[in-house]
Amino acid sequence: MLWDNALLNAQKVTELNPSSHTGYQLTHAALQGLRHYDEAIDTFTILLSKLDDAFEAQIRDLHQQYVHPE
Repeated sequence: MLWDNALLNAQKVTELNPSSHTGYQLTHAALQGLRHYDEAIDTFTILLSKLDDAFEAQIRDLHQQYVHPE
């Protein structure tokens, strides 16, 4: 139930601002919590593309942290 509510909230964030990475990050976490791994992978792929498309260098750097964690 908790993850279901988290998913609904995350999807609302994405709906309000589809160009932001935040909604996709939250959706990814909720889908993992629900054990919907295939959907979580798809969402993570979208998240990475949003990070690449970000105007701010600091946000784009998050992509590297996800892909190449130290």
